[in-house]
Amino acid sequence: MCSQRIVRMGVTRRVPGGLRHSQDSFVIDTEVSVGVLFPHTCGGPSAQEGGMTAHEVFGERLRRRRMALGWSQVEFARRVEMWPTAISRYEGGTYKSISFVHLRTFATVLHTSCDYLVGLTDDAGPVPTAAE
Repeated sequence: MCSQRIVRMGVTRRVPGGLRHSQDSFVIDTEVSVGVLFPHTCGGPSAQEGGMTAHEVFGERLRRRRMALGWSQVEFARRVEMWPTAISRYEGGTYKSISFVHLRTFATVLHTSCDYLVGLTDDAGPVPTAAE
Protein backbone atom coordinates (compact mmCIF):
# COMPACT_ATOMS: atom_id res chain seq x y z
CA MET A 1 0.00 0.00 0.00
CA CYS A 2 1.31 3.44 -0.87
CA SER A 3 1.59 6.22 1.61
CA GLN A 4 0.44 9.40 -0.07
CA ARG A 5 -0.11 12.99 0.94
CA ILE A 6 -1.56 16.11 -0.65
CA VAL A 7 0.95 18.86 -1.34
CA ARG A 8 0.31 22.46 -2.32
CA MET A 9 3.09 24.01 -4.36
CA GLY A 10 3.50 27.57 -5.54
CA VAL A 11 4.78 28.05 -9.06
CA THR A 12 6.15 31.27 -10.51
CA ARG A 13 6.04 31.59 -14.28
CA ARG A 14 7.46 34.28 -16.53
CA VAL A 15 4.67 35.74 -18.64
CA PRO A 16 4.57 38.78 -20.93
CA GLY A 17 4.65 41.84 -18.71
CA GLY A 18 6.15 40.18 -15.61
CA LEU A 19 5.83 37.14 -13.39
CA ARG A 20 2.72 35.22 -12.37
CA HIS A 21 2.44 33.06 -9.26
CA SER A 22 -0.06 30.21 -9.02
CA GLN A 23 -0.79 27.38 -6.60
CA ASP A 24 -1.26 23.75 -7.65
CA SER A 25 -2.36 20.87 -5.42
CA PHE A 26 -1.34 17.32 -6.16
CA VAL A 27 -0.86 13.94 -4.52
CA ILE A 28 2.64 12.54 -4.17
CA ASP A 29 3.94 9.18 -3.05
CA THR A 30 5.86 9.83 0.17
CA GLU A 31 8.02 6.77 -0.48
CA VAL A 32 9.53 8.57 -3.48
CA SER A 33 11.64 11.72 -3.29
CA VAL A 34 9.79 15.02 -2.90
CA GLY A 35 8.75 16.52 -6.21
CA VAL A 36 7.75 13.25 -7.87
CA LEU A 37 4.13 13.78 -8.78
CA PHE A 38 3.16 10.27 -9.78
CA PRO A 39 3.31 7.11 -7.66
CA HIS A 40 4.57 4.62 -10.27
CA THR A 41 6.06 2.58 -7.41
CA CYS A 42 2.51 1.68 -6.28
CA GLY A 43 2.39 -1.33 -8.57
CA GLY A 44 1.14 0.10 -11.87
CA PRO A 45 2.17 -1.63 -15.11
CA SER A 46 5.44 0.26 -15.27
CA ALA A 47 6.46 -0.14 -11.64
CA GLN A 48 8.96 -2.74 -12.79
CA GLU A 49 9.98 -0.91 -16.00
CA GLY A 50 13.67 -1.75 -16.01
CA GLY A 51 14.40 -0.21 -12.62
CA MET A 52 13.75 3.27 -13.98
CA THR A 53 12.79 6.12 -11.68
CA ALA A 54 9.41 7.79 -12.07
CA HIS A 55 11.10 10.75 -13.74
CA GLU A 56 12.87 8.49 -16.22
CA VAL A 57 9.68 6.56 -17.05
CA PHE A 58 7.85 9.83 -17.70
CA GLY A 59 10.70 11.22 -19.81
CA GLU A 60 11.05 8.06 -21.90
CA ARG A 61 7.32 7.85 -22.57
CA LEU A 62 7.15 11.55 -23.43
CA ARG A 63 10.03 11.13 -25.90
CA ARG A 64 8.60 7.94 -27.46
CA ARG A 65 5.17 9.49 -28.02
CA ARG A 66 6.65 12.72 -29.44
CA MET A 67 8.78 10.71 -31.85
CA ALA A 68 5.81 8.50 -32.83
CA LEU A 69 4.08 11.70 -33.96
CA GLY A 70 7.18 12.66 -35.96
CA TRP A 71 7.92 15.85 -34.01
CA SER A 72 11.26 17.30 -32.99
CA GLN A 73 11.69 18.69 -29.48
CA VAL A 74 11.46 22.18 -31.00
CA GLU A 75 8.14 21.40 -32.73
CA PHE A 76 6.69 19.80 -29.58
CA ALA A 77 7.87 22.76 -27.48
CA ARG A 78 6.14 25.14 -29.89
CA ARG A 79 2.89 23.18 -29.63
CA VAL A 80 2.91 23.18 -25.80
CA GLU A 81 4.24 26.76 -25.60
CA MET A 82 7.42 25.90 -23.69
CA TRP A 83 11.14 26.29 -24.31
CA PRO A 84 12.85 23.33 -26.05
CA THR A 85 15.32 23.16 -23.15
CA ALA A 86 12.41 22.45 -20.78
CA ILE A 87 11.24 19.59 -23.02
CA SER A 88 14.80 18.25 -23.04
CA ARG A 89 14.89 18.27 -19.21
CA TYR A 90 11.54 16.45 -19.01
CA GLU A 91 12.62 13.82 -21.52
CA GLY A 92 15.96 13.39 -19.77
CA GLY A 93 14.36 12.99 -16.35
CA THR A 94 16.36 15.91 -14.93
CA TYR A 95 13.44 18.04 -13.73
CA LYS A 96 12.29 18.59 -10.16
CA SER A 97 8.53 18.44 -10.66
CA ILE A 98 5.78 18.95 -13.21
CA SER A 99 2.48 20.75 -12.73
CA PHE A 100 -0.82 19.10 -13.50
CA VAL A 101 -1.43 21.81 -16.07
CA HIS A 102 1.71 20.80 -17.98
CA LEU A 103 0.99 17.09 -17.60
CA ARG A 104 -2.53 17.55 -18.95
CA THR A 105 -1.24 19.74 -21.79
CA PHE A 106 1.39 17.15 -22.75
CA ALA A 107 -1.19 14.35 -22.78
CA THR A 108 -3.66 16.40 -24.85
CA VAL A 109 -1.11 17.54 -27.44
CA LEU A 110 0.40 14.03 -27.69
CA HIS A 111 -3.06 12.41 -28.06
CA THR A 112 -2.51 10.08 -25.11
CA SER A 113 -3.47 9.85 -21.44
CA CYS A 114 -1.80 11.19 -18.33
CA ASP A 115 -1.90 7.60 -17.03
CA TYR A 116 0.26 6.45 -19.93
CA LEU A 117 2.79 9.25 -19.49
CA VAL A 118 3.24 8.60 -15.77
CA GLY A 119 3.42 4.82 -16.19
CA LEU A 120 0.07 3.72 -14.74
CA THR A 121 -0.94 2.01 -17.99
CA ASP A 122 0.93 0.68 -20.99
CA ASP A 123 -1.81 1.71 -23.45
CA ALA A 124 -0.68 4.88 -25.22
CA GLY A 125 -3.65 4.84 -27.57
CA PRO A 126 -3.47 5.06 -31.35
CA VAL A 127 -1.21 7.57 -33.07
CA PRO A 128 -3.52 9.93 -34.97
CA THR A 129 -3.19 10.30 -38.72
CA ALA A 130 -2.31 13.63 -40.30
CA ALA A 131 -6.01 14.23 -41.12
CA GLU A 132 -6.95 14.08 -37.43
